[in-house]
Amino acid sequence: MWFVTSVGFWLLAVAAHAVLCRLRLPFTAVGRFLLANLAIGTALAWLVCRSYGIWSAPTFSALLVFGFLSELYLFLSTLAVASISATVLLTLRNRSLSEEQLSVLLNGQRMVSLRVERLLAAGLLSESASQVRLTAAGTILGTRFLRLKAFLGHTTAAHDHAEP
Repeated sequence: MWFVTSVGFWLLAVAAHAVLCRLRLPFTAVGRFLLANLAIGTALAWLVCRSYGIWSAPTFSALLVFGFLSELYLFLSTLAVASISATVLLTLRNRSLSEEQLSVLLNGQRMVSLRVERLLAAGLLSESASQVRLTAAGTILGTRFLRLKAFLGHTTAAHDHAEP
């Protein structure tokens, strides 16, 4: 029963996120999901703690499943959209193109432009006098990426990695 409850609350969090995305709020899509997820996750935690006890296996299991599904949703709905593969899929969803046509349409300059636009919209970059700079949030995120990279033992430069 804890599994069904956890999945049900996750679906409720996704629905709340959809509602929040339609409201005029000062948050990004990720911030809106975190807001919805915090509220729904707190309600789930209260319910499973009350039903199964604070230190029970079903309580931990329900919260872990909810956390896993939330992370998966966040990754698929926001981070994966910025990948080159996702851009190719979205470009081809309404029409077929040859590789040559696709290459021309999605040239490297356009890919960089799309990424910069997305980072500007997310508040990670700022633009002034035709210069693009990291914001405080962008600097924090970049530092966290470097720490994660070091922790995982990835020693090559970030620009050496090609996206799949």
